Amino acid sequence: MPALSADQHRTVRELCADYLIVKGYSREYAELLRRGDGQTTKLRWTGYAHNAALLTTGSVFLISLGWVPAVVHQRTRRGRLGAGLCPRCRYQLAGLPSGICPECGELLRA
Repeated sequence: MPALSADQHRTVRELCADYLIVKGYSREYAELLRRGDGQTTKLRWTGYAHNAALLTTGSVFLISLGWVPAVVHQRTRRGRLGAGLCPRCRYQLAGLPSGICPECGELLRA
């Protein structure tokens, strides 16, 4: 695709400016476009730095949550043992002499 000449660029800018006016946009924007001295777009490194920091922080946070299931499991286990139940199958352990559940074979340690 060949590049546009300066006259073709001017024509395109004028057509786009007229389109903006017809669609009800501000005449100021249309005139900026028509003159061709509007601000150009450029990438900003701060946006990339912000995104990288957010992704890194989010990843570290999610990885740090790995301990949560272990704590929940341990609390559940202790709660069931405290209530006199097997931590695995909830079998009633009242009066059992051994430290092993007769229902599932779980070793009963606090």
